[in-house]
Amino acid sequence: MKVFLLLSILISQVVFAKDQTAKEFIVCKNTQEVRILSILVNDQNTCVAHYSKKGKDEVIAQAKSLELCHDRLKQIQGILKSANYNCRSVAKAQVSTSSEASQQ
Repeated sequence: MKVFLLLSILISQVVFAKDQTAKEFIVCKNTQEVRILSILVNDQNTCVAHYSKKGKDEVIAQAKSLELCHDRLKQIQGILKSANYNCRSVAKAQVSTSSEASQQ
């Protein structure tokens, strides 16, 4: 449930962000700890890689090259895996309103 809630919050921020499209989401979990890695691309074709931990989002890379953002994401994912986090890509996610989430 925590992963769903964190992912819903992050995706809702992406959905309402002006002129940005999501290119990649990775969720990493170790027992109760969850980390979210993501890449967004804005209307100027600049990628921004994000790392979310305990509800705080940090920009970890920003570049004109999607490959550079992807490389940074993979670097952080490797660090998390070495700390016993299980990571998986999220291809599809559904954003619920707060009333829908409370009914689940």
